[in-house]
Parts: sequence; C-alpha cells; structure tokens
Amino acid sequence: MYKPPDSTLALWGVLLGIAVAFIYFMQWRAMDQAMRIDERAWITIIQKEKAVTVSAPTATLQITNTGKTPALEISAKAFIEVVPLGTDPHFDRDPGVPASVTSTGVLIPNYPHEFEVVRRRRVGSSFLVEEDSFTTDEATSLKAGKSYMATYGTAVYQDIFHQPHWIHFCFSEILPAGTYAPPSCAEYNAVDEK
Repeated sequence: MYKPPDSTLALWGVLLGIAVAFIYFMQWRAMDQAMRIDERAWITIIQKEKAVTVSAPTATLQITNTGKTPALEISAKAFIEVVPLGTDPHFDRDPGVPASVTSTGVLIPNYPHEFEVVRRRRVGSSFLVEEDSFTTDEATSLKAGKSYMATYGTAVYQDIFHQPHWIHFCFSEILPAGTYAPPSCAEYNAVDEK
C-alpha cells in the first residue's frame, strides 16, 4: 500500500530557507548602510583666521570634505557678530540680515574651499548690501575683553548617494584671551544623523 511522504520535513525545510533568506537580507542591509556611512562625504568647517583690525568684522572659514567620496551641491551661509560677554549670538537671524554665502557644485575629498564671512547690512530698504563696520563701542568692548566675536552658520550638501546632509557651526573668540566658548555656541554645533 502506498504511503505519502511526510510533508513535515519539507515544511521545516521551507521555513528554514525563509529564515536564512531573512537573515541574509538583514546582513546585506546592515553592510550596505555601514558602507554608505563609511564611503560618504563628511564636511568639516574650521575658522582659519579672524581679521578684527579691518573696518568690519571678518573671518575666513575653510570647508573641507574629509570623507572618501565627493560632496555635491554644497552651499553655506554664515554670519559674524560682536556679542557682549554673558549673552548668546543671534542664531535665529532676521531674514533681512544679509549673510555671507558660498556654494560649489562638487567638493572632492581633502581639497579645501575657503570663503570670507563679513558682517553686512542692507542699504536703506533696497536690496543693496554694504559692509557693516565696527562701531566705536564694539571696538572698545572687544579690546577690553568685554565682548567676543561669534561666527556661525549652516552648510548643506549631498553625498554621492543623493542623501542630503547639514552641519551647523559656531566659532567664538575673545581678543585678549583667545578662544571663548559660550555654552550656546557649543550646543549649536551639530550635524545630521544620517
């Protein structure tokens, strides 16, 4: 008499195959994600120099791609201001305050891009912009160590996987003593988590 084969073994084989396929898929996904993080562009921004002896607050920033692949569609916007000690920079700027901006289509790894940040103001109610010179009070306060200069802003870019990224940066300096780090400036420094 004919006895059909036991289908329990075949069912376990199919379930085991599905489980193994799921594990392989999750491993591939984790490796792909790790590769994208390892291979993507990483933008760093440093402040090269401040020139407080010129007529308006000025700083030179350097944007460098420290990642392994090019950064795409980079644009940065920065502000510089003289801030009394004990107060914070104006991170939420009025849209009417002109920023220093720069952009570049591609930034290859380890090739720096510099741009100058100058405090500017609008001329009347027009779209014209001019340098916003130090006031006598600002110059005196800076020299006496009662104020500091803050340079801050945001840069946005894409990696080669077309994933958007951003970085917030803030640098501060008090003239007689050198670097000054108000807590709000340190808290403003951040990057996206992608």
